[in-house]
Amino acid sequence: MIPVNHQIIDWNQNIQFPEIFKEVENWMRVKEQEKILLTQGLLRIESLSQLLVALMVFGLVGPIGEEVFFRGVLQTKLNDWGLSPIKSIWVAATIFSLIHFQFYGFFPRLLIGALFGYLFLWSGNIWIPVVAHAVNNSLFVLTAFTHQKWPFLGRYIEIISDNWISCIISVALSVVGLYLFRKQNFSPA
Repeated sequence: MIPVNHQIIDWNQNIQFPEIFKEVENWMRVKEQEKILLTQGLLRIESLSQLLVALMVFGLVGPIGEEVFFRGVLQTKLNDWGLSPIKSIWVAATIFSLIHFQFYGFFPRLLIGALFGYLFLWSGNIWIPVVAHAVNNSLFVLTAFTHQKWPFLGRYIEIISDNWISCIISVALSVVGLYLFRKQNFSPA
């Protein structure tokens, strides 16, 4: 779903607020820029050992902690407290996105949090969203590394992500894959 997510990221980053909320928007853009600079600093990868550390931290430790908390604990508790499974997924995904404090990444993070929530609901196995989250974050780290080491290859990745044909193929494959996953793993009570 990377090409589709890329389009949602672009849309989300270009949201503009009405004039009455300009101060809030300016504050949000400053905070967003601070997060971007922090992320860029953390992902300044100059060696194979730094790449391995980044993959361990962002691609393994983060996803395990976040999925155990947001899907394993929060989503499960919301369901136990009387919310429907679908509402539990979306509330947990909303909190997941808000807690990152990246306002111009809210919607893509919301959707990916919901995807992880559905994977957890359909499989009943916390390791499925952990693996999906780990793959997502690891691809992000590897893409950042690729942009730094081989800029021409990084531009090629961007061209693929910006292509609407890639988006349509991505959506079709994702829908089919999720349908098959749900069909194989989920039997509603």
